[in-house]
Amino acid sequence: MILGPSSQVKKKQQSWKEKVIFKCLMYMGDLTRYQLEFVSVAEGQNLAKIAKKYYLEALSVDQNQGQPFNQLAALSGSQCHGIIAVYYYLRCLTSEQKFEGAEGNLKKILDKASNSKNSSNDNINKQMIVSMMALFQNLLYEDRTKNLSNVSYLYS
Repeated sequence: MILGPSSQVKKKQQSWKEKVIFKCLMYMGDLTRYQLEFVSVAEGQNLAKIAKKYYLEALSVDQNQGQPFNQLAALSGSQCHGIIAVYYYLRCLTSEQKFEGAEGNLKKILDKASNSKNSSNDNINKQMIVSMMALFQNLLYEDRTKNLSNVSYLYS
């Protein structure tokens, strides 16, 4: 009588498969994001959406990882004056498995915002506050964003 693998072996195999899938999705997102440097703006918008999908799929495989949030922050760049990136960096830093560089990345964005307080940037600061309030409103009241994982679609 031939016995199949034990349940412990099956769990290890499943865990290994999930790790491989997660890494592949992250690599695909990264490769797609790197292509943004070499294409036109129109092509870049499509590539950014594809990269975002890879990162979100990676999160669906392992929600405890912060790395996809860090990459989504990098991908969002200066959307809404950096507010979307701040959101994703905070999500990364509050994940069970934090991504090591997220804190430094967040600090850079916040430092940049705090150093732009001269009078020529007053309009930008006002726009940033309005964008932030709209983001908070959507986070609190929109059913699609109550789980906080699908926020940036509002601004893409």
